[in-house]
Order: sequence, then C-alpha cells, then structure tokens
Amino acid sequence: MSHTHTMTKEVLVFTDDVVALRPVDSSSAYGTNSEIAEQVERVYSLYQILHDQGIHLELCYSPGHAGVPGNQAADAEARRYQMQLLWN
Repeated sequence: MSHTHTMTKEVLVFTDDVVALRPVDSSSAYGTNSEIAEQVERVYSLYQILHDQGIHLELCYSPGHAGVPGNQAADAEARRYQMQLLWN
C-alpha cells in the first residue's frame, strides 16, 4: 500500500502534469468553468464511488520519463490516443 489507510484495495494514477494535481478552484490555472475543471469534477465523483466501495484512489506526480517502470509505454499510449482524438 502506498499510504496508510484502512482500505484493502487501491488504485494509483500517475501523471507528469503537476498542475492537473492541484485542486480546481478560482485560483487554478484552468479556472472553474473550463473543460479541465469539469473533468476534475468527474474524477472526484468517481473517487467518491470508489471510496464508497472501499477502494482508495491516489493521484501521484511522476516526472516525465524519470525511470518509472512503464512511463515510456504510458506516454506512447497517451500520445496514440491523443492522435486518435485529433483525427476522429
């Protein structure tokens, strides 16, 4: 387990976007009415659902390409998905 908590299951989500890990509020770089703010609200809703089912969700900062296992593969997959969104 990554941190002390009472849940028996956990999900870790890694990102190299430190701004995405900051709370979305009026001082946020994204603003409260942005698409990113809406996505963060959805993530929080999903967090609540997981929490209610006894699953700990943790968002983690991982510097890009810093030797974290799977980082290169995750980056390639994210870029592939991003290209699909652009061309569809």
